[in-house]
Amino acid sequence: MIELPPGKRNVLDTIFADYPYLRGFVPAVLAGGMGDAFADDMDNPKVGCLHLSRFYLLAGEADSDAAIEMVGEIPRESVLVGANANWEGRIRQVWGDNLDSWTRVAFCPGRWDRARLQTFARDLPAGYVIKPVTDAEVEGFAKLADWLIANYPTHNAFLAQGFGFAIEYAGKVVAGCGSFAVGGGKIDCGIATLPNFRRRGLATTVAAAMILHCLEHDIDPCWDAANEISAGLAEKLGFTNPTPYNAYTLR
Repeated sequence: MIELPPGKRNVLDTIFADYPYLRGFVPAVLAGGMGDAFADDMDNPKVGCLHLSRFYLLAGEADSDAAIEMVGEIPRESVLVGANANWEGRIRQVWGDNLDSWTRVAFCPGRWDRARLQTFARDLPAGYVIKPVTDAEVEGFAKLADWLIANYPTHNAFLAQGFGFAIEYAGKVVAGCGSFAVGGGKIDCGIATLPNFRRRGLATTVAAAMILHCLEHDIDPCWDAANEISAGLAEKLGFTNPTPYNAYTLR
């Protein structure tokens, strides 16, 4: 694989133009400069690979030798996602019994019901406060989950490039939703709640605030669910067209 610097990643725009999954990841890497991008050729690629977090997204000509070579170079303990069934076949061909598969669900932005989202965003139990993530909240926000702002090199980088909302209780951040990935006018929503504060509607509230902020600033929020709970929340918020797909963990 040839690594593409941020200024050269536009050569993969066509290959990833209709990528059906992880819709917030693609512009974050290609336009936002996050993660890494690879191709088989610097100027006229047949295949491309985008890397962000543990994920490697594959697209292009799956039946090419370059595709087989690219899949074979992906490191262990990664998550592989192919653009279509042909890519899935290549992934299984190369790695076989070294793979574990699991189902994720991709969503499209919906026809947003702003009034409903505003109701969700105000629906907090007594004693809880929601606020944008600033210098005062970012450390507690980051502690909600080790992956939540892992795509940013520092807390200041998250505050400069990304954004999020936090819910506090007794001065402690207990839930939050932020831009896990950002670029090209889109964000991928990352959401986390401390275990002792779940099942109180906090995820719905903070995600609704995040979506409303996106709509007010002409940003497309993207949602990709790793489990049934996340998928159910996405539909509750107004995301549409749930599309299950296979992700492969490379042991």
